[in-house]
Formats: sequence, structure tokens, C-alpha cells
Amino acid sequence: MGKEEYLCAIDEKNKRVVIKSREFCHKNYIPHKGVAGIGYRGDEFYFKRRSEEKAFYPGLWELSVVGHVTVDDKCDYRKALIRESYEELGIKLKEEEIKEIGEFWYSDSIENMVVDLFLLNLEDKKTKLNEESSEGAFYTLEEFYDMIGKGEIEVTEYTLKALDHLSLILAAEIQKIPATKINTKAISKVK
Repeated sequence: MGKEEYLCAIDEKNKRVVIKSREFCHKNYIPHKGVAGIGYRGDEFYFKRRSEEKAFYPGLWELSVVGHVTVDDKCDYRKALIRESYEELGIKLKEEEIKEIGEFWYSDSIENMVVDLFLLNLEDKKTKLNEESSEGAFYTLEEFYDMIGKGEIEVTEYTLKALDHLSLILAAEIQKIPATKINTKAISKVK
């Protein structure tokens, strides 16, 4: 990691309150903004495996794009997602190629953040992973869950929570339930 990264710290109502360094936020468990993207092509979703050299969650599988929302992004989720997609996947996305599908709170021993989740249209895109990932592949959700169930892969808790959120959104769309009727507070308590 080169220069110090400054994150958009938030209060319990997801309102920006102050700018703090990544190290400060993690050390003091300060809530901050995060972003996640799940790339898709047809009925398959793109997942990547974290490098064994990563300090946190080495070798675990995760979503297509995962990152923090920074001051450089002007604390804007969409700008952060587009930046992270280029950094992590080597692809330049346009606004119309991303769809916001909701947000959820995530916390573990390191992170404490509200995450805005997006779908990324990777239909005609070729990915080029950076050094933070060792491999990536497209899988249907059924195939991905099957590999997890058989113990063939391990995934981050963050990814499981995002997939739970995605599954609820997809189920709601299939049943024609407006996304505004989905209880995101209940979703945030899952896992």
C-alpha cells in the first residue's frame, strides 16, 4: 500500500462525520463506508481469490470488487466502485454498466462499515487481476455455494453476507417485491 488512505468515517445513521486514516479507522473500530461489486455475465458471477500475501483473509475467495470509499472518491460510492473496479479487475466501467442493489452493515474483528452493493455488467469485459488476487473465475451461484459446501474453497464472511443480501434482492425481483419493501436492517443481522 503506497500513500496513506483516508476513509469516509460515518455515524450510525450513515452520515459522513469526519475523514480518518484507514489505519485509525481499523485500529479504533470507527464506522466507515465500503463498496462491493458482483460482476456478472449471463447467469454467472465473477469471484476472485485473495493473494496469499494479503495481510487480512489471505487465500480466501471474495466478490469481484471490494474496497473502501475514500476522500479521493469524494466519499461517493459510485466513484469508489469505478476506481476499485479498475484497480482490482483492470476494467473501466461506465455508469450505465453498474446497478446499485442496496447496502448493508458489515463488521468483524477488523472492519466496521456500511457497504453499498452493486452489480457490474462484465458481459464484454476481460479482467486483468492485480497483485492482490491470485485467480478469478465465473460461477453460477449454485456452483459457488456447492464448492463452499464441499470445502473446496473458503470465502470471506463479507462475501457470504453480500451474497445473502444479493439473494434476497434477486428473490424480491423474481416475486416483484419493490426493493424499498425489503427490510435491510434484518438483512444486516444475517451472518
